[in-house]
Amino acid sequence: MEAAELLNFTAAAEKLYISQPALSRKIAALEDELGVMLFHRKNNILSLTPGGEIIYRWMKESEKAREQAIAEAKRANEAGQNSLVIGFVNNEILSEHDSKTVAMFWQQHPEVELTIVHSPAREIIQHLMEQRMDLAVMIGSAAYGNARLRYFESANYRRCVAVSIAHPLAGAKDVSLKDFENDTFLSLREDVSPTLSPMVREVCGAAGFVPRITELDNIDELLAGVESGKGVAVLTDNHAAAFNPLLKLVHIREYFPVSLICVWDRLNANPCIAQYLDIYKSLETKGGALPQPKAAAK
Repeated sequence: MEAAELLNFTAAAEKLYISQPALSRKIAALEDELGVMLFHRKNNILSLTPGGEIIYRWMKESEKAREQAIAEAKRANEAGQNSLVIGFVNNEILSEHDSKTVAMFWQQHPEVELTIVHSPAREIIQHLMEQRMDLAVMIGSAAYGNARLRYFESANYRRCVAVSIAHPLAGAKDVSLKDFENDTFLSLREDVSPTLSPMVREVCGAAGFVPRITELDNIDELLAGVESGKGVAVLTDNHAAAFNPLLKLVHIREYFPVSLICVWDRLNANPCIAQYLDIYKSLETKGGALPQPKAAAK
């Protein structure tokens, strides 16, 4: 570019603080690499070939595009200093601790644009990795095994069985999971939720039987199947199904705990993450102070 603008190898070399022969060799090597003659060299007069003109214009445009991209990247990072996107899993009820943290963050940092997003667990992990989401609160099993993620356990829930209100066990007390041995368990396809069906097999196996499972396309279809009596589903006791008048969450005798975690990407440099976590950890929780962040276990 210097040679094209000055049309003088000696002057260009001086400007670049290299020798003129070194510049000439670099130009010749570039012409060999591109397979295009860039300069006419005749009677000590240097001029661009038509192909050289095209390459020069492209390089100028590329340089301008690079500068614009860097400027936009800086602006984007600066904008990110005043925004925070928090993800929660669809159909899961926020804990009291989460609700208080969100409210307190709003009060303490009114200058920050706080956005709450509800998504499936699988999409939340992807959003965190792409840094379209800064923090998420979700069931821990979905995040375990990812070395880029940091998290701490924030709450514990227990598994229960969602049934239709017409189910014989809908109002029963002291129910065992084995009491549902003859029911069909509704779950989600592996590409929708890679953990749900294995979890159902695991807890039913621990209760002493092998479940009959029907996998569906989405959570709405699953809940509709439970409502209509086509099967039952293993959910957590913080699921929004608890407020569905056509469903009943049956608490079972066996204790199958579920850890809720606050998770973020360790490569995300948004300073608002630390501000939110400071508030999260400052609030009193049932078991005392929250544990320190950990990498997702393999």
